[in-house]
Amino acid sequence: GVSVGVDSLAAYTRRYPGDVTAQCQYGVLCERKGLVRTAQQAMSKALQHVEDQAEKDKILANLGRLLNKLERHYLESAPNK
Repeated sequence: GVSVGVDSLAAYTRRYPGDVTAQCQYGVLCERKGLVRTAQQAMSKALQHVEDQAEKDKILANLGRLLNKLERHYLESAPNK
């Protein structure tokens, strides 16, 4: 399932951090597991290594969605003052 995929891709991306496709897949699976910060980090790593503009646009869209989720989580967990 998703957990096995996350574990496998975590190991693979540690060994091959420049593999853009693997970083993106890892990010998507992490997001599905609720690991939004880890997903954001994986997408950011993919962005550092991507060369194709069309692929870069897709990564940026994913990264934007993840950053939005992180911001919403931060705002929801902030103490009301």
